[in-house]
Formats: sequence, structure tokens, C-alpha cells
Amino acid sequence: MLVRDLTEQRYADWLQDKDLIRFVAHPLVAPAFDDVQLNHFDWSGAQAATGYRCPRLEEVVTRLSQKDGDSHALNCPGEFFRTTSVRVSLWAETGGNGALDSVVKDDRPRGQPDRQHYYRQIIVNNKAETADQSYALYRAVMCYAPSGYHACGGNEVSIAQRQRWFSQLKNDYPGSIWAKKLKYYW
Repeated sequence: MLVRDLTEQRYADWLQDKDLIRFVAHPLVAPAFDDVQLNHFDWSGAQAATGYRCPRLEEVVTRLSQKDGDSHALNCPGEFFRTTSVRVSLWAETGGNGALDSVVKDDRPRGQPDRQHYYRQIIVNNKAETADQSYALYRAVMCYAPSGYHACGGNEVSIAQRQRWFSQLKNDYPGSIWAKKLKYYW
């Protein structure tokens, strides 16, 4: 529920649902809970990339519930998903009924992180702070590093688009830590 709230950008719902954690009996040992550990949602933000500061996840979500286009706050759920690898495993809920599986198939599975979606919102936001936009460009390109395979969730973008992001970072923010750090696009 918490992962899905974040991935679907239902931030007010996330804040309400997080309060329900206190009613969960510990420890959770059932296989149904193997994919997401509840302590991940106590993310401090300290795990964000060196050079980019994120507050605690709850502060980030509170900010996004008040101003959903906040460019700094939007980078932080991407950092949360990148550093924790939190994702909902739908494996246990599939199989066994081919007819039903084909009917409920979803091209964009619910609750699956799409970090690139956050980055792209910031990249196109003309009001985004330069530090936030340069970081979003860096991370959007890094979604494909080092193999060229997409590792951020969501739809893959063309190499031409990745080159445009790379060029935008290098041309618009040449002095940024992220422009200096990024040597290639994949």
C-alpha cells in the first residue's frame, strides 16, 4: 500500500497509510510480506547521493502532499527507490489461471517504482531549481548506466533522448557537480 501510494503519487494517502504501521504485529514472517520491509519507510534521506540532500521520507511526502511539483522533493522519492530497491513483488499473485492472468494484465504494473517518471517531471519544469534539474538530468541518464539497459522502471527512452539529456546537462549546467561527474550517456 505504501509503495503504491508513492508510485502513484498519492502523497496524502501515503501519510495516512503510514500511520497504520503501528497496528502491524511484528515480526512479519509470512511469505506475503517478503518483498517490502516496513522499516524501509523510515528512510532518513542520508542514503541519497553524496552532493544531493534529501530529508526523511516522511518530510518529503509531506512536502509533496502540499506542493506536488516541488522539484527538490520530487528527486527524493527517486533516491528512496534507488537506495532501498523497494518494489512490490507481484509474482505470488500471478499464475495458476492463464485466462484470468491475461484479462488482468496491466502494461504498467501497479506499485512498481518508476524513478525516471520523477526525473522527467523535474527536467521539463521551467521553475525547477538548477541543482534539482541538473541532478534529475544526471539521474535520468544514469538510469541506463553502465550497460545501456533501463534500470529505473517505467518506459525506456531512446538513445537520442538520453543524448539530449546529457547535452542539456553539459550545456545548461556545466559547472554543476553532476555535469562534471557524468562522462557518458548510454
